[in-house]
Amino acid sequence: MTSAEDSPGVSRNLATVVLLVQSMLLGGGLFAIGWLSPEWAPDTRSYAQFPLTEPVEAAKHIRTYGYPLFLAVGAVENYRYIPLMHFVVHVVAVISVYAALISWSYPPWMSAFIASGTLWSLTLMRCAKLLTPDCVAHSLGVIAVAMLMMLVVRRRATCWVGVGLAVLLGYQLRPAYLFLVPLIPLLGALLDWWRTPASGAGIRSSLAFSGRLAATTFIPLLLFASYRFVLVGHFGLVAFGGYNATGVVSQFLQVEHVEQLPESVQELARRGLERRAELYADRGWSDQPTMSYRLIEDRFDANTWQIFVPVAREMWPDDRLEVNRRLARLAKSTALLRSKQYGIWLFKAGVRGVYLLFAELILNLFVAILWPTLAVRYLVRVRRHAALLSQGGELPARADFVSVPLLIAVTYALCNVGFIIITTPPLGRFVDPAGVWFPAVLAALVCQVGHIRRT
Repeated sequence: MTSAEDSPGVSRNLATVVLLVQSMLLGGGLFAIGWLSPEWAPDTRSYAQFPLTEPVEAAKHIRTYGYPLFLAVGAVENYRYIPLMHFVVHVVAVISVYAALISWSYPPWMSAFIASGTLWSLTLMRCAKLLTPDCVAHSLGVIAVAMLMMLVVRRRATCWVGVGLAVLLGYQLRPAYLFLVPLIPLLGALLDWWRTPASGAGIRSSLAFSGRLAATTFIPLLLFASYRFVLVGHFGLVAFGGYNATGVVSQFLQVEHVEQLPESVQELARRGLERRAELYADRGWSDQPTMSYRLIEDRFDANTWQIFVPVAREMWPDDRLEVNRRLARLAKSTALLRSKQYGIWLFKAGVRGVYLLFAELILNLFVAILWPTLAVRYLVRVRRHAALLSQGGELPARADFVSVPLLIAVTYALCNVGFIIITTPPLGRFVDPAGVWFPAVLAALVCQVGHIRRT
């Protein structure tokens, strides 16, 4: 054994230092190429102008409270330090993953290596400089799962609070992270079951644990939705869900379907279709029904922000709640009326989302380094095993380091992408965070190939 292995505490400290140094080098590189300089995006203004001091107006707004508060904390020198704050939260997420793997008895150096897979995130690279919630919400999603991993091992109050708070902050920063609310109970049950003996009692214990997690994630959301209902008469996280949903589902709607819709949205549908016919004619687009995924994605923004949202705002001026309510009702009614088309859309969008998830991983620098590393280690292992078998020996026992990261990665990605495609095309900006755990899986596979359990 090496001296580091003789001293687990020393090994852990060194691994932590190396992980922090790696984070500092990455941060320095991002700063050097200008990726930690703030950049306004089309959405930034709506966050910067959020009425934090007016509770009623804030509850009616199309944005949640999280990112406006985050911007308010860093509102100095034209948000100069916001990208750095994004990066710091991301480093906290990576350290949380490292601590979670240590709690699952992964060796320190291996834990640091696997956690590094979440450090070199595409979402960090692309969005750290943007004054949008994408980067920081993505980090909160990682923290939520890391806290869950620690909670599965030890039922500490700090871990319960950590899980609940990370989920709450995640969807307050970006409503798309509502997928964490059902994900945490589901993943908690799977991880707890993984650690317990395969028996009826073990399954019942995991289900009970999942129930407590559901209460931890659902109750704060229920309380917040109730607060908004009392304040402005709208029950939900934010008055925005109808916007994106209409941008997709309205493309299945034709003039002959209007009379089959609820009377409350028929006029909205009629005017929207008239506006759509005009816009499509101006752009030379066909107004015939299509189930082409590419066409639906390409026309999503136009159907949302140039057709149905402007029409709804003209019909209900200065009433954001009513605009969202009518758009949501139109989207739901159309999805039910055109359920076959909507089902085909969900299938195609799901396939597209999974494709993008793995296609985008090719651009991940950490993954690009790991593929050849994995190949070399595998070839070395094959050669050693062939030599061992030729001498009449037995293959060594091997520890399992891949299953837990893989279980997390697959469950996280499916819940994330599944939540996105209900209302929105799986664009790269939305899908990148769903694949955050897969580089960690690849890192675990490299460790798996090279590790031999000592007996």
